[in-house]
Amino acid sequence: MNAGRKAVLDDIGKRVPSRGFALCAGCPHHASLYALRKVLRKSSNKRKLEDAGFVNLADIGCYGIAGYPPLEFQETTFSMGGGVGIANGIAHSELQSELTVASIGDSTFFHSGIPPLVNAVWNGARFLLVIHHNSITAMTGAQPCPTSGYTAMNAAAPVIEIEDMVKACGVRSVQTVDPYNMKETEDAYQRALAHDGVSVVICKRECVLDAARKGTRMAKVHVNPDKCDESCKKFCITYYACPGLAWDQERRKTVIDETLCNGCGVCAQICPRGAIIAER
Repeated sequence: MNAGRKAVLDDIGKRVPSRGFALCAGCPHHASLYALRKVLRKSSNKRKLEDAGFVNLADIGCYGIAGYPPLEFQETTFSMGGGVGIANGIAHSELQSELTVASIGDSTFFHSGIPPLVNAVWNGARFLLVIHHNSITAMTGAQPCPTSGYTAMNAAAPVIEIEDMVKACGVRSVQTVDPYNMKETEDAYQRALAHDGVSVVICKRECVLDAARKGTRMAKVHVNPDKCDESCKKFCITYYACPGLAWDQERRKTVIDETLCNGCGVCAQICPRGAIIAER
């Protein structure tokens, strides 16, 4: 490698933050998973998440990225609907935890999540099921699903409400939240974890890529440089790690990448310094 090319790559390396697997900037799953991780650690009364004594089970889907940094709190990525069935099995085994959680998407729920949910209710299982409801089959190419309102041939179709289906399965504790509202979501998780039986929290918010295609943007997000410093150990970059956030190495400040930010405003809710501002 010639010296000029190496210099360019070194410069890029200084400017671009190191990232692993990541959900899209503004993805509602990122918010719902972050809130879940926070509540699980708080509910377990443990300083370290790995000591919390809970299991979080999922299947294939965008939310499977919860198994990678920075969230790192998912034990299984098995098959469509697998997390619900495994949670039901664990509920009747010596592995039973007070903080057993299963995650599933809305598309997968209709594909293969209903039978294991019925089985769990019927057999008196106790766990929290989080349904990440983004009204589309996001990971495999944005195909429609029963919550989309149209068919694969783009014809209008009735929206099948997940809340109705979950209640029809016999679940008594059902809550629907907007994952962009962090407090609302965390409070719902807390209530659900206290329920003696199967509880369901539906985190409902349109897929951010689908919203972007429609030109939807919730807020204009910016950083107040006077409040942003490294005293929080770059909390937003290190622990929330939305791709729409970047670190300005020269100024030692967090900045918003306008090419990626979709204006969800969640980073403004989690910034410990109050330095990130979302203007609706």
